[in-house]
Amino acid sequence: MNYFSMSEYKKFLNWEKPGALLAWINIVLFLPLIFPLGIYCYWKRNKVDKTASLHTWKIFLLFGIMMTITAFTLIARSGSVPMSLFLGLALIGIGIYRRRIAFVRMDIIGCLLVGREFNVRNISLAIKKSEKVVHNEIDNMIKSGMLPGVRVSYDTNEVYVPGYSGDGMDEYVAKAMAEEEGVDVETVLQEKAAFETEEEVEAYSDLKRKNNIKNHPLYTGICAACGEKMSEEAIANQKCNICGRVYEKPEEDSNYF
Repeated sequence: MNYFSMSEYKKFLNWEKPGALLAWINIVLFLPLIFPLGIYCYWKRNKVDKTASLHTWKIFLLFGIMMTITAFTLIARSGSVPMSLFLGLALIGIGIYRRRIAFVRMDIIGCLLVGREFNVRNISLAIKKSEKVVHNEIDNMIKSGMLPGVRVSYDTNEVYVPGYSGDGMDEYVAKAMAEEEGVDVETVLQEKAAFETEEEVEAYSDLKRKNNIKNHPLYTGICAACGEKMSEEAIANQKCNICGRVYEKPEEDSNYF
């Protein structure tokens, strides 16, 4: 947690404060009193505020503890065990699990945005987690919109963060494409500079994307995380049978665009 800075993360997200209805205090009050409205506000908050998932473990833990205390009070009075005890303990378990995930993600975000560390192996050493965990959590954050525009090169183990790991978006995109194609950044920039219209640039990008997708592990059968050959069943299930890495469909996987 030494690296994490919420203010730096909000700056990266261009974060805007959600409306008053979506304030955490309202969500906490609505959930027990007006449950449908509480669920709606919680869902809406997660849509507009990508930092929300880093805090939701507190809600599970809070309600879990409250329900467990209430259940023990009922046990003392009646001698019977209410169902609320099991539900309360389940919520506490979920809260603890989500807290662990949130802390790992905050450590990763801190390494990227504050520590300016963009190598997966170095990040894993800094936060004392395996490279597999770091890869999977970065992937999950990219998919959920928590790391917009971020890309990962599984060949070099480098993470590209716009505005942080490059001087600008053009260099960032060029660096990512250069890594994918095994050429230098200047070559990619020169190729892009040869186009005069946005349509030409888009056509060029589409061609590069189609060529790049051919290297997707579900097509090659080689896991990008552990480098081992995937079985046919693993390819069908989109999950490596050796290390457990999960893949999106090639056409939907942002790491291969």
